[in-house]
Amino acid sequence: MRKSLVLLTGIILLLAIGCGGGKKVNTEENKEMFLKRIFEIQRMPSLDSLYFEHTMLNGIQYVDLDEGDGPAAREGDAVVVNYVLWLSNSRRIDNSYERNEPFEFTIGKSSVIQGWHEGITGMRVGDKRFMMIPAELGYGSGGRGKVPPNASLYFFIEVKQIK
Repeated sequence: MRKSLVLLTGIILLLAIGCGGGKKVNTEENKEMFLKRIFEIQRMPSLDSLYFEHTMLNGIQYVDLDEGDGPAAREGDAVVVNYVLWLSNSRRIDNSYERNEPFEFTIGKSSVIQGWHEGITGMRVGDKRFMMIPAELGYGSGGRGKVPPNASLYFFIEVKQIK
């Protein structure tokens, strides 16, 4: 009986190690396809084949879709971004690309949602990130405009400039 238990435990460990412990991994192909679909459809692209690779302590989840270069944005920097915003029902409600109006704000000092201050800090010019901002770092229990109360927000962010 003891030998069977040891053997079974060993098999389970080998399977867990061999399968990466169940951790989902994005391929470059998945990232490219997601990035392409952002501008092809009115709704948020399906999350079936793209996984958030990072979770911050504050609950923001994100995946970097493309890497830029240069210094990382930090508190006090003015950052110019383009963005697309969706709700959890995949409905797109804002898009700075369509308006041809990049948005500028100062990290740590502007009156944007807290999730932007925290989720964009560390990004570089050219970085493209898809992130989920929990309601408490967005518009919270009050909501705002097209954003209902307690809504998580899904953003595609592209950093255009850091001043």
